[in-house]
Amino acid sequence: MALIDTSGLEPFAHIIAEMYKDMAQPAARNVGLALGAITSIGLFLHLLSSWGTNRLNICLKNNLEQYAERIKDISPEKISETPPEIAIPIFEKLSYVSNEELRSLYIELLAKASIKDLNKKSHPSFVNIINNLSPDEAILLQILKNHPELRMSFFSQDIMFYRKGFDSINNNEKFKKISYPENILAYLNNLESLGILIISKKDQSQYRFISEVNRFIQDSKRALARNEISFPNFSFYGHLDSEDTVSLTQYGKLFISAIFSEEDG
Repeated sequence: MALIDTSGLEPFAHIIAEMYKDMAQPAARNVGLALGAITSIGLFLHLLSSWGTNRLNICLKNNLEQYAERIKDISPEKISETPPEIAIPIFEKLSYVSNEELRSLYIELLAKASIKDLNKKSHPSFVNIINNLSPDEAILLQILKNHPELRMSFFSQDIMFYRKGFDSINNNEKFKKISYPENILAYLNNLESLGILIISKKDQSQYRFISEVNRFIQDSKRALARNEISFPNFSFYGHLDSEDTVSLTQYGKLFISAIFSEEDG
């Protein structure tokens, strides 16, 4: 079969050909099989009328090359025609999204929808979920992929994230990639509103007790210091205000399995 149906698109044939010419043949064949349902005159005319030729050519070509690379090792008989309700909105996004964190989510979702053994993980609503994510939230989701339940302790000086066993993940390399850590709570609230996770409040009485003990220690240190009596340097690391649990919903787990490959750590 032809890689792409260009009937009626003769004025733009050179643009379409350019998007594919650098792909290895097996990858291009798989792309053609997967996107056969959406390579229509209507979609391409929409893209061409919405974006300048150069911009479309560069951004869409680069993103399609990444998509082709993702599915190049899949045997053709395992490639399925991607449902238009998933492929078309992703295809439009790939014509201008250049942020690496976000475009990788679109590309992986498109790949999952293109592979027979994996397309059960894809859902049309997932495209809209990605549309409502920031790059930082994409990084948070990658962390949650490996830690589907986190304990989040709020201190007056900081916010600390823990998984079961209370080992901190704040030093996680991916966590360090977050551009605006001061927005973490807003990010979590957004993910909760999208149905990806649930934030559960814990009983505050034990934390009030810890705070009272910590206040007593600090007051004792100040009193002893006035009398020039030393006191061990001890603290409960500021004031512990509360601890919440961040847990993925079943919908969130399915979403994460659709937008990340098994290799994404």
